[in-house]
Amino acid sequence: FGFTPAEMQLLFEQRGIAQHLPQAQQWYNGYNIGQQRVYNPWSVVSYLGNLPKPPEPYWVNTGGLDVLQSLTHKYRLQNHEAMETLLGGGTIEKDVSDSMPLRELENWDGMLYSMLLTSGYLTTLQARTGIIGSIATLAIPNQEVRIALQRLVMSWFKETPTNALLSALRQNNPQEFARHLNHFARTALSYFDIQPDEPEWVYHMLLLGMLSHVVDDYRIRSNRESGDGRADITMVPLDLNQPGVMMEFKQASTQQELEQAAQEALAQIQAKDYSAEFVDHPPKGILQLGISFCGKHTQVQHCHVP
Repeated sequence: FGFTPAEMQLLFEQRGIAQHLPQAQQWYNGYNIGQQRVYNPWSVVSYLGNLPKPPEPYWVNTGGLDVLQSLTHKYRLQNHEAMETLLGGGTIEKDVSDSMPLRELENWDGMLYSMLLTSGYLTTLQARTGIIGSIATLAIPNQEVRIALQRLVMSWFKETPTNALLSALRQNNPQEFARHLNHFARTALSYFDIQPDEPEWVYHMLLLGMLSHVVDDYRIRSNRESGDGRADITMVPLDLNQPGVMMEFKQASTQQELEQAAQEALAQIQAKDYSAEFVDHPPKGILQLGISFCGKHTQVQHCHVP
């Protein structure tokens, strides 16, 4: 089933590479089978065989995600909060079963979590008897799987100017970021993607999915408590010579209100002291972004804090 923590400790010590064990733990540990916590054996062996190369998502790249992509896309609106919680490092409770027939795939959204669990993309922290199967507390086991699920979220959207957007953030260029975001919203997003009852979620998850490409350089945090509230998205650089980034989203009722809404989002970052997130490990400045949207139109107000 997998390598236990004791076996991993022995394996890495015998090979004289104990310094790499914390990295392997972050990427490949986290599965609970019975009462035992185990590492993904395929990924561990691949990781060891490729040292000193950095860790990669070895196991998740061995198979296709067609069925999971179909299910996550079908149930994305009902489950966006749960998926956001998981990607943010939290846990969710779901009624899951390991004995549902394939014909039920399209009829029960709990099948999505059952498949994510049985195929290794989630793990159970604890469980109790439920109506259909077990009511399980579910979590993403490790970094390898988190990257795969972020890719699934990205598949909910069409082609995105990811590189241009991320380059603008890395270069501390909010004007370019705003230009590329607005261009993407106008040309690629569908009105069917922008649900009238939850439009903020679309932009929130869009940016969160795009940021899956920078997980090696930033810790991405969503709706995390900071200061006197919860910042929508926080990018904490691993290299403190890079700027940190904070994003807050606001919906505008009309296009004429976009600028005011963006200013209110920026003011909220400052008024609620969201930048307290960086107090213990201050980066080289903080880029604060107030992002407003009205349908397929966006506007960005920014402030750079030294």
